[in-house]
Amino acid sequence: MIAELVEPVGALLGEGPQLFPDGTLRWVDLLAGTAFIRQEGHSSVAARYPHEVSKVLPWVHGHLALTRTGVEMVAESGETVATIDLTAGDSSLRCSDATVLPHGGIAVGIVDRDLAPGRGSLVVVHPDGGITCAVDRATIPNGIDVMPDGVEVVWVDSPTHTLTRFTIDPASGNLVNPREWVTFPPSLGVPDGLCADTKGGVWVAMWGGAQVVHVDKTGTITATISLTVDHVTSVAFDVDDTLVITTGSVALSEDERTQTVGAGGLWGVKASVHGTRGLPPRIATLALPPTFAPRSA
Repeated sequence: MIAELVEPVGALLGEGPQLFPDGTLRWVDLLAGTAFIRQEGHSSVAARYPHEVSKVLPWVHGHLALTRTGVEMVAESGETVATIDLTAGDSSLRCSDATVLPHGGIAVGIVDRDLAPGRGSLVVVHPDGGITCAVDRATIPNGIDVMPDGVEVVWVDSPTHTLTRFTIDPASGNLVNPREWVTFPPSLGVPDGLCADTKGGVWVAMWGGAQVVHVDKTGTITATISLTVDHVTSVAFDVDDTLVITTGSVALSEDERTQTVGAGGLWGVKASVHGTRGLPPRIATLALPPTFAPRSA
């Protein structure tokens, strides 16, 4: 399969595509600190940050923005009503990819901005605001999603080239029992962002590999999507089950960015071509700060 360039936006590091319940797709230019909303085939700026923003997730009272220091809880009005700190403001750490868990909490990767080995982690932020660590001493915590059974999570620490599966503990919501599932040969690129489909397969963006690969529920590679740009960062289903693929241009020189059509752009493959379907988005239920009253109250 060959992906088509759908928006030549030229992001430094396009990342974090996420379907929202209203049918829009949110994504970010991580290094530029810009969050976008895509609807009717067009992306517009939703918010700008003075620091990195890695993902925007649905929240019952608006949305959650994953930033350099942690989780910003943003009401429907656009007001940031609370923050949950996950890193120290003067540290070299920042948030990476994230997903909403079945119990309403979120799983969030923490990565060193200099990609120092062993400095990363994977944490769970529970609905009551409590935080537990699922993995420490990771290097580049990256793509993560809940499998269609709602019982397991798939995740990648990119330098390992390996997808890991966790069981979601039904009592606590913690991620337990990690086990290696699929290891990719380095020739395919470095596994980055990912998304699960309704049949238990996973689409994985391959940084440096100019492609997205699909593994089925047995862990077998069954399909590839080719792009004409190398730095493929993430992938998600939109409301029409089109696979929307983000890319980056940050690894290119200024001349290379000018000459490489589609670097940092959004790419797509229609459902009729790739033949899979996405899962409905989950909505985080992290507790409101006591001083904030939602509009419906």
